[in-house]
Amino acid sequence: MILTPHILIGIAIGVKIQNPWLGFFAGLASHLILDAIPHNEYGQKDTGKKIKEMNLSTILKALLDISIGLGLVYFIYTIKSFVINPWAITGAVLPDIISVLSWQFPNKFFTILNKFHSFHAKKFDGKFGIVTQIIISVIVLFTLFASGR
Repeated sequence: MILTPHILIGIAIGVKIQNPWLGFFAGLASHLILDAIPHNEYGQKDTGKKIKEMNLSTILKALLDISIGLGLVYFIYTIKSFVINPWAITGAVLPDIISVLSWQFPNKFFTILNKFHSFHAKKFDGKFGIVTQIIISVIVLFTLFASGR
């Protein structure tokens, strides 16, 4: 799954759970749950490559994805004045960060974590995989803006 839905779920968790440890582990669990939903990702052909070997369009899409996600954090914080536990967002994106780190700096620790992260992911090609992510993102945004907190 791309980063934006993970960041959005991390925001929702971070609004509800202020304890740093609980927020972090809830965010981490949310990542694994979201990745179990069938989805599509950009740059699947670049999986496992070092950044300098990746297609430029994959890198640009990743940067745009990160920018949108962080922009949503700022937007939601500014508009709703929510106190957001940043550890929940960190937990929600950490498995993807570890995946990229495992490709850049191969070692046993990162490899084991990346295998755990990857074994359950339901990836496939096609438009439906993007639709599932849009639906998740819209539901989370609606929930955040519809609730007082």
